[in-house]
Amino acid sequence: MRTDEALEALTYGHAIWRPGYARKVCDALGVPFDQRLVHYGAVAGFQLAYHVAKELGVAGDAQVFVSRGRQAVEYARVVRQRLDSRSV
Repeated sequence: MRTDEALEALTYGHAIWRPGYARKVCDALGVPFDQRLVHYGAVAGFQLAYHVAKELGVAGDAQVFVSRGRQAVEYARVVRQRLDSRSV
């Protein structure tokens, strides 16, 4: 999976992902997959976005939104900023 695809996946806060797909997202973004994300055989998109942001140390940089969908987009934004700052 490419980095841009993984970042796009993070924006879907209401999605339910298969664990294998969520693991690919984590691998593409350079963060460890946490098996505790799996509930009833699936990974919630919002939880995946938060997990990646937290692992990269940027979850606290995100603005807070009430909507899980909008919050996931915000987590994806701060994750993208962190990754872009690493490549400079």
